[in-house]
Amino acid sequence: MLYTRPDPQHPIRRPTSVNIRVTFAKQVQKTYLEIIYNGRGAADLLSGRPFEHEEATTALNALNVIFQQAPSTAGSVRDGRRLFPRAAQHSRPIGPFHMVQGYFQSVRPIPRALMVNVDVVTGLQIRVSDLTTFAAEYLEVTLQRLRDISGQDLQKLRYALKGLRIETTNGSRPKRYVISDLVRQAGRYQFDKGATKLTVAEHYLQAYQIRLRYPDMVGVKIRHRGDHDTILPFEVCKLVIPQVYKKQPPPRMQAEIVRYAVKDPLDRMQAIRDARNALAYDASVALAGAGLSVAGDLQRLRGRLLFAPDLEFGNQAKLTFRPQETGVWNVTKYQFAVPMAIKTWVIINLSSLQDAVVHALGQELRNAMNARGMYVQQPPLLDRMASPDSETMKRAFLSRPKPDLAIFILPRNSPDLYRLVKRLGDIDLGLVTQCVTEGKSYNNQYCNNLALKINVKLGGVNSFVRSPIMNNLKDIRVMALGADVSHPTDLSQPSVASLVSSWDDHCSKYVASISIQRPRQEVIENMQSMVERALRCYQENHGKQLPRLLLFYRDGVSEGEYRTLALTEVNAIKAACHKVCEEARTRDIPHLAFVIVGKRHHIRFFPGNEGAADRTRNCRSGLVVDKEISHPTEFNYYLQSQPGLKGTSRPSHYVVIINSKRLSPDILQQLSYGLCFAYARATRAVSIPAPVYYADLVCRRARFHFDDRVSLHADYGSDTSGPFDLHFWQQHFTPANGNMANTMYFV
Repeated sequence: MLYTRPDPQHPIRRPTSVNIRVTFAKQVQKTYLEIIYNGRGAADLLSGRPFEHEEATTALNALNVIFQQAPSTAGSVRDGRRLFPRAAQHSRPIGPFHMVQGYFQSVRPIPRALMVNVDVVTGLQIRVSDLTTFAAEYLEVTLQRLRDISGQDLQKLRYALKGLRIETTNGSRPKRYVISDLVRQAGRYQFDKGATKLTVAEHYLQAYQIRLRYPDMVGVKIRHRGDHDTILPFEVCKLVIPQVYKKQPPPRMQAEIVRYAVKDPLDRMQAIRDARNALAYDASVALAGAGLSVAGDLQRLRGRLLFAPDLEFGNQAKLTFRPQETGVWNVTKYQFAVPMAIKTWVIINLSSLQDAVVHALGQELRNAMNARGMYVQQPPLLDRMASPDSETMKRAFLSRPKPDLAIFILPRNSPDLYRLVKRLGDIDLGLVTQCVTEGKSYNNQYCNNLALKINVKLGGVNSFVRSPIMNNLKDIRVMALGADVSHPTDLSQPSVASLVSSWDDHCSKYVASISIQRPRQEVIENMQSMVERALRCYQENHGKQLPRLLLFYRDGVSEGEYRTLALTEVNAIKAACHKVCEEARTRDIPHLAFVIVGKRHHIRFFPGNEGAADRTRNCRSGLVVDKEISHPTEFNYYLQSQPGLKGTSRPSHYVVIINSKRLSPDILQQLSYGLCFAYARATRAVSIPAPVYYADLVCRRARFHFDDRVSLHADYGSDTSGPFDLHFWQQHFTPANGNMANTMYFV
C-alpha cells in the first residue's frame, strides 16, 4: 500500500511517499473474552503450563488499540496507555518541560463483564526543542559551564537525553534519530572518511557549508547497527515536539510536580467523568464499528470496612481508634512499647549551626526520648567537624569509647555527607547514626519523630498491633517478609534486591539482606540464600524452632511477570525451606502465602456518601473491595489501608500467587491491614504492609554499600555496549558491619 505523508511544518515541499505493508496477525473472537470474564481458564502459575486465556489477552490488547484510535487520530500524544491531548488545558512550564494533564485508559476483565479503567494522570512534555537551551535549563547552568561540562553534569544530562527523539536541522529534509549517548567536544570528534581523517566540524563545513559555533560543546551519539556511530553536535539537531518525557525529573522539580498533580477526590472524580469527551467514547468510529459502547457514569461498588486493630504502647496502654480517626495517632500521649536505654551519645555538627542551637536540640531530643520511656542517662557530648572526610571521622570515633548513638547535623542538600555518615555507621564502625538537617524547626514534634527512628534502630519497638488475628501471630509462628528490587537509571549499573524478615513473635523486628544482580533483572536471583538467612535468624531467636507460616509480600511486579516470579522465586523459597528444615532435622516445612503488592495502577475509589468518607473526603482507612472489579481468575483484592492525607488516596492491589495454608481472604486481608499499622517510622497507617516499606528502604540504603571508586566516579557506567561485569560490582560492594547485620539500621 502506498501512502503519501505530507509535512505539516513545510507544506510547500513535495510530500513523502512511503510503502506500508499490512500483515495479518491473529483473528480476535468474542469467545476468547468470555472465557476470562466468566472466570474460566485460570492458569496454574506454578506448573509452567500456558495460560488457557492467552487468546483473551490478545483480544484485550486489540480492544485497547481500538479504544486509542479516536483520541490518537485527534492529535493526542500517546505514551503507552496514557494519552495527552495536544492542546492540553492548564499546562504549566517547569524547567525545559511542560507539566500537562492527560488520561490513562485500559480495558480490563472483571467478573462477568469488561471494564474501562480511566484515570487522570500528570506527565511532562518537552517544551524546549533547542538542545543547548534544554541542557542549560535542565542542569541550571550557563552556556560556558555547558561547554566545560563536569563529569557529574554530563552523567545527569546523559540520563535526561538518552532515548529522546531528535531531528536534524541541516539538509533539505530533516532526519529523525533516537539519542544513544552523549560525547564531549562533538565538533572535535574524528572519524575516517576514505583514507583521511576528518573532524565533525570539518565534515559539516565541507558537506553543508555550516561552520559550527560551538565545536567544544557536548554532542549526541546515534548508534546504528554494526560498529557505525553518528555524532551530531547540539547545534545541528533539535528535540522532536510534542514528545513525552518518561524519566524521573530532577529532584528540585519533584515537589512542584506533586503539587500540580494533587487533586481533591471530588475534583478527580469530575475530571474522570469529563474524560468521556476527551477520549471520544461516544464519537469514536472505531468503537462503533466494533460494536462497543461505554456506560455513561462511574461504576458503583460495594466494599467492606475492616475493623481497625488496636495499638499497645508502654505500660500496657492501649489505643482504640474512633471510626472517623482510624489510622492516625499522637505518639506524645504514650510511651514506647519496648523503649531502649542510651548511656552515651554524641551530636556532631557538620554544618554552620550555632553551638547554642545544637545544645537546645540535644536538650529537646533528650526530653522527648525520656518522655517516650527511653532512659537517656546524660546529655550528649557535643562536637564540631569542619570539612570532614571518611578517615578523619573514623579516627575521631576510634579514639574514644564507642557511643550508643551518634547524631550528625548536616548542611542542606548534602548527599555526599549523608552517604559518608551512613557508610561510616552502617559499614565501617557498626554505629547507630541519625542524621538531622540544618535549618529545621527542632521542636517537640520533630524530636518525637526522631525518637521513633532512634528507638527502633537501637532494637526497641514503638508499638504492638493488637487484633484477634494479630494476637495469634505467636501461636501460629508467622514470619512476615517483604522483598523488592530497585533498578538503575543506567543499564551498566546493577539492580539491587532486598529482603526483610521478622524474627520476633509480633512481626515488629526485622533483619535485612541485600543482593546485587544484573541490571533490569526483576527476579531476585539470590532468593534462596536470602530466605535461608531469614529462617536461621528466626531459629536463633525461637529456641531453634522454625516458623509455621511465611507471609511473603513481594513489591514492584507487573502483571506480565507473575508467572516468571511464581516459577522462580516461589521455588527458591521452597528450596530454602527444605534445606533449613533438613539441617534442623524436621519435616515440619513452613507453609507459604506469597502475595504480590502493587501500587502502580489506576484504580481509584470515591465514597458514595459523606458517611463513607474521612475528613479529606477520601474513603476511610480499611476499605476492602474484592468482588465486583477484581480479576475474575485470580485471588486478588484492593485494600485502602491509609487514611487520607493529600489528594486522592490510592488503594493497594494484592494478588495471592500461592496460599498453601489456604488462609481465607478475610484472614489475609486482616493480616495485611494489621501490618500497615506496624511501620515504625510513622504515626499513621501506611498504604502497604510494613515489611514491603522496609524492603524499599533497604534498597535505597544499598547504594551506600558501594565504595568510593564506584559511587563517586560520575563517568563510570556510561558505556552499555559491552557485557555487564557483575563481578566488578560485587568486588566494590561491602556488606553491613556485623554489629548492624541483625538490626533495623535502615529505618
